[in-house]
Amino acid sequence: MFLCLSCSNKEHPESNKANSIQSNADSSGFLASLQKNANEAYDNKDYKEALKYYNLLLQTDSANGVYYFRKGICLDYLEKTDKAIICYNNAIALDSLAAGAHFNLSLIYTRLFKDSLALFHVNEYLKIKPLNREGLQLKSLILDISQDNKQKPATKKL
Repeated sequence: MFLCLSCSNKEHPESNKANSIQSNADSSGFLASLQKNANEAYDNKDYKEALKYYNLLLQTDSANGVYYFRKGICLDYLEKTDKAIICYNNAIALDSLAAGAHFNLSLIYTRLFKDSLALFHVNEYLKIKPLNREGLQLKSLILDISQDNKQKPATKKL
């Protein structure tokens, strides 16, 4: 009679390997499903729903700059500007879609009348995409707004 006192997966590497392959297949299927749902919601302009999926995706892969970029767009559309700025900066730090993130930050800072930050980000965008028509137009707009702001007399707050 044979008695096996220790029959755990640690003792059987081929069993561990099989479990690991199955686990990776399950998680990659789950990840693909999350990505599909996120992209569908995003494409349908359901930014609130897409945001839920990008948050889940970032929980599984916090070093994915594309997720931060897309999350930033969702947050911007949902008028959560401060959080969108953080996401765009994360995307830039991870060097994912940096040009688009700089462009979108430039738009945000233009809306917030933060001309120097808007100009900084449009210049960063143009470093990546020199002579891009939209970037050059945005830069011209920012410079015009900045010039107008300098010419307006300061108003006193009471």
